[in-house]
Amino acid sequence: MGRTAVLDDYELTNTCVTSARRAEVLELFVAAGMTAEAGTALLEAPRWLLGEALEWLDARYGGLDGYLTGPMGLGPGTLSALRDNLLE
Repeated sequence: MGRTAVLDDYELTNTCVTSARRAEVLELFVAAGMTAEAGTALLEAPRWLLGEALEWLDARYGGLDGYLTGPMGLGPGTLSALRDNLLE
C-alpha cells in the first residue's frame, strides 16, 4: 500500500465516525481524567499529522518497519502477522 493510499484511508476516519460516537468516546476520555480539549484532539485524524509522523519515522528509523523492528522490538514473524491481520 502506497503512502497516498495510507493517508487517504487515515483521512476517512473523519467521515466514518459519527458525531454521536465521538461524543460518547469524548465523554469516556473526560471521565478518565483527560481534558475535553485533549480528548477532542485525539478523536481527530488530520491528514497532515500522519504525514508528518511518517516523515519523522522515515528520517529517524528508515520508516515504520524500522521503528517496529527497532525500538518496538517486534520480530519478523510478529510484523508479518500484523500485516496479515490489518491489511486487506
